[in-house]
Amino acid sequence: DCRIQVFRVSIDVTQEKVDRITEVPLDTFCVDCADIGTSFCIIFTLAVDIRVGDQFEVVIMGLSDRCRPEESLSELQYFISFESFRPPICNAGSLHQRVAKLATDLAAPHLWKEAAWHFPAIDKPHR
Repeated sequence: DCRIQVFRVSIDVTQEKVDRITEVPLDTFCVDCADIGTSFCIIFTLAVDIRVGDQFEVVIMGLSDRCRPEESLSELQYFISFESFRPPICNAGSLHQRVAKLATDLAAPHLWKEAAWHFPAIDKPHR
């Protein structure tokens, strides 16, 4: 039977060290055995909000291959760190400058003139 545990951790990459802080409760957990998509996909959600800077250790236990049990892993452990990819708020000034420039560019009078149409005369065939 497959089980999962998640721990909040502190990862120190320079010291190559991880300290467990506390176990994190799961909200949902299932193993998707459907024939559609990725079979035997382990799906879980945490019962806590995730914030920038959160680090977790995920331990999956009870993994097995019923056809070849001697070759199967019984436990898998991995670490995950949630980082922000948004620019820091201190970069908001340059964003304001770009928005102001866009507003100025869009206010150019030639962009808002009524369109002028010209249709060349079509020679009618003579009968």
